[in-house]
Amino acid sequence: MGVKLSEVEIIGVPLGGGFGGKDDTANLICARTAMAAKLTGQPVKMTYDREWSMRESYKRHPYILNYKIGATKEGKIIALKCHILADAGAYASMTPVVIWRSTVQCAGPYEIPNVHCDAVGVYTNNVYTGAMRGFGSPQVNFAIEQLMDMVAEK
Repeated sequence: MGVKLSEVEIIGVPLGGGFGGKDDTANLICARTAMAAKLTGQPVKMTYDREWSMRESYKRHPYILNYKIGATKEGKIIALKCHILADAGAYASMTPVVIWRSTVQCAGPYEIPNVHCDAVGVYTNNVYTGAMRGFGSPQVNFAIEQLMDMVAEK
């Protein structure tokens, strides 16, 4: 915008932990604020109410999970196969890192000698998704715990 870096002042408000929520969109807000300040010649303060925050911010990745588990008659789990389909929305954003984390945690805290997991992020016409607290873990943790309940019942 033709402004020297020494002429730019950004006053940030302490917000606490990021939990992934400040990884992507801060640059968009900063760019809009800088453009408004440049066009008006005045300092600009930008705040989002809850509605705009919900409209503008990315959401957690919805997953379609397909698990297959192998166990002995005694209940010892010996194999797990998992396929993850992650809805990235219109932009990849943090999808590659989020689904990588899901593959790492797909078996939960359980010691399973044979694990195979494929994770795929797909573009859709949904709202784009990004890093959220848990970073790909809540989806697979929920799935593996439900699966363990089913195995225990059998």
